[in-house]
Amino acid sequence: MYMNVLTLTYPPPPHPHPHPTHQDLSRPDAGLCVRKVFVGGIDSRVDESDLRDYFDRFGTVETVELMRNKDTGRSRGFAFLYFADSDVVDKLVCEYSLRNFI
Repeated sequence: MYMNVLTLTYPPPPHPHPHPTHQDLSRPDAGLCVRKVFVGGIDSRVDESDLRDYFDRFGTVETVELMRNKDTGRSRGFAFLYFADSDVVDKLVCEYSLRNFI
C-alpha cells in the first residue's frame, strides 16, 4: 500500500529549534506530544477498516478519519489517524521517512 505520511501538530511549534532550551521548558506547550498523522495518496478502494488494520501494527489507532466527498461519499484520497501513544507516531514517521529515502 503506497501512502504519504506526515505528522501534524497543533498549535505549531513557537520556533524552529528542534530541541527546547531551558527557558522553553516553562512554556505550557513544552513537550507537546504528537498523536495525529496525515496519510495521503490513499486508493479510493481503501476504507477506514483497511487503514486501521494496516496501521495497528505500529500501535493502537484510536480514530481514523477518512475524508470523503460530501456529495458522492467517495474517498478524497487522504485521512487523519489518531494514535493512543505519541511514541507510535515517532516510530511510524521514522519508518516511512527511511523507506522514502532509501
